[in-house]
Amino acid sequence: MNIRKLKTGFERLVKADSLAHSYLFFGESAEACRRFAASLAYYLERGAWEGGGTTLLDADIRDGRIASGIDDVRTISHFLSQFPVISSHRTFVLYEASYLTIPAQQAILKIAEEPPAHALILITARHPDDLIPPLASRFQKLYVSDSIEVSVEQERELEALARRILAGSDKEQGELLKEMLEREGEVERFVKVLFAEFRKHPFEHWRSMKALLRRWTAMHQWNTNRKLQLEAAFAVAREESRGLKV
Repeated sequence: MNIRKLKTGFERLVKADSLAHSYLFFGESAEACRRFAASLAYYLERGAWEGGGTTLLDADIRDGRIASGIDDVRTISHFLSQFPVISSHRTFVLYEASYLTIPAQQAILKIAEEPPAHALILITARHPDDLIPPLASRFQKLYVSDSIEVSVEQERELEALARRILAGSDKEQGELLKEMLEREGEVERFVKVLFAEFRKHPFEHWRSMKALLRRWTAMHQWNTNRKLQLEAAFAVAREESRGLKV
């Protein structure tokens, strides 16, 4: 679910006073999950989704990659037990919960099992399976996509760019890919457009789809060079296209 739809859904829940006590936001984009969890905490306190760095009184936001031990988690219970000052909730946000130690995850679970009435716990992870099963099962899970809606003109522009890259020389391909990777927020959409191009002739381009999927997965799972990964995928596509022309 993209962030716009998530915001609309949570606005309805807040208006109806129907928020659950705990949510797990997960997806390939850790940044999108973090961004939405933080913006939800801000929305609850300030009534708007963007805060421009304003400090929140009723939210405690931490990064599991830094605060990963049980001592860090024990302070959360005290924070959540206090009544909110401005917001309707005391909100605890934990990024990258999979980095927590097992004892720390168990401590979060204990808090989530018997939360104060005004408490809200928001955690993020790449996938629910990255957490211990009891913890993952306690939270309502929502997939977060960082995809963005584009106009028909933008869609056609991305399709044209994909075709130019496929038809270009190695040098042209590298320059065009560099240009694409610098366009903030459009890389995922571009890859989806490229998949759509390949799917028009699936039997001819199955190797290209397989290569692109493998490289795209690698970019999300490991800290790899995105340009090199996409260049490798396009190399397969170009070789496949040449073979079809023979």
